[in-house]
Amino acid sequence: MRREAGEYILGSVRRWARDDTTGTLQRGPQVVADGPPAGDAAGHRLSPHTADWMIEAWGPDRLSCLVDALKALVEVFAEPTEEAVPFASPLSVDAATDAEMLVALFEEVIYLADVFAVVPVRFELAESEDGGVNGRLEVVPATATEPVGPIPKAVSYHNLEMGEEGGVWRCRVVVDV
Repeated sequence: MRREAGEYILGSVRRWARDDTTGTLQRGPQVVADGPPAGDAAGHRLSPHTADWMIEAWGPDRLSCLVDALKALVEVFAEPTEEAVPFASPLSVDAATDAEMLVALFEEVIYLADVFAVVPVRFELAESEDGGVNGRLEVVPATATEPVGPIPKAVSYHNLEMGEEGGVWRCRVVVDV
């Protein structure tokens, strides 16, 4: 099944990680070790970073890359349950650079989770005429999710990257948890 660029529905896949020091299974974000695939596929990878998470995402276009990065951000702290009924939250973000666009979108998700206790489960993004991003987030109450980690506190500008290279859009961002 092919999805439209800029659209993703967060699934309810259980994520477990083995603690290397104790050997026990612990619930948490999945750490994906592979990198960008060939072709027009989009994806992401989460890497633990000292008291943070490094998120890397890629896609055939800017919106696909942004959506996969947002998906990874949500995976850091929440997993929606199947009975959650989403409601729409409008989104409009302008930024001077692509990297600043990524930060602004992440800050919007963190703000919604922290202040309004909602978690995005679907992202619909479109390019605006002025180079920004418009769209909507379908969100569910945080009580309709299973927490898998703390809500990130901030987005770091350290190691921040976003751009097109060889026909693939890539981004990298570190979030403080």
